[in-house]
This record gives sequence, structure tokens and C-alpha cells, in this order.
Amino acid sequence: MSGGCWGKGNNPFFNYDYEAASQDREVHRLKDSAHKEKLEHELSISSLENELNVISRKNLFSNAEKEKRLENMKDGCFKLAIRSNIFQRTLANLMQKHPELQELIINELKVQHDHCMSDSYQKTWSQWAYDFKKNPNHYDAYFPFPLSEEPKK
Repeated sequence: MSGGCWGKGNNPFFNYDYEAASQDREVHRLKDSAHKEKLEHELSISSLENELNVISRKNLFSNAEKEKRLENMKDGCFKLAIRSNIFQRTLANLMQKHPELQELIINELKVQHDHCMSDSYQKTWSQWAYDFKKNPNHYDAYFPFPLSEEPKK
């Protein structure tokens, strides 16, 4: 009987292939390291996605705040434009109805124009505009004179 109780070629003590076993261990180590690298890569991708989500949420909130501030500023500019239009139309009507006051009105407009173009006056109003950007209120944009119920004729 050749080969003993394990059968021919099945004796683990005589047929152990060290080279095949070392290659097997090496393949196993390579697969294990590749799997660990894949997991690390997926973990880094998920952490980057989380950071990106946080940033996009912050941008959404800041965009909503910016849009609200922009709408508020548009409203203030609209009110100032209406106020300016009211004054311009009133002056034009006064000069048309009272031609004798036209010279006086034009002279006063020139004086006020020169005053408003001075550096100190412009600095004051540029500071107001800067503060308006930070905390917009439209109190300065409202009509400054009391309105009567019916215009006097």
C-alpha cells in the first residue's frame, strides 16, 4: 500500500508547498490592504460630502438673507425715487403756476445743490447709505410732510 492512510499524494507533511502558501498569504494581504484603502477612500468621500452639505446649507441661508436684504433695499430705493419724483413734480407745477417765483425757486435749488454736493454733506449721506446696507429701515424714505385729507385748491 503506497501513500499510507491518506492516499497517494495526500500526506500534508510531505506535500506542503511553501511557495504556493506564501503566494496565497501575499494575495490575501494584498486583498486586505486594497479593501482597507477602499474603505478609507469611501470614508474620506463621505466626510467631504458632509462638509459640502454643511457649506451648501449655509449658502442657502445666506442667500435667503441676501435676497431679503436686497428686497428691503429695493423697497427703500423705490420709496426714495417716489419721494424725489413728488418733489420734482411739485417744483415743476409751482414754477408753472407761479412764473414770478420761478427765479426764486431755481436760485434756491442751486443753493441746495451746492450744499448737497459739499464733501461733509456727502460724507454724512454715504455713512447713512452704508448703515442702510447693514440695517435697512425706510423711515428716511417716507414723505417728510404731513398729508392733508384733500388737496387745497
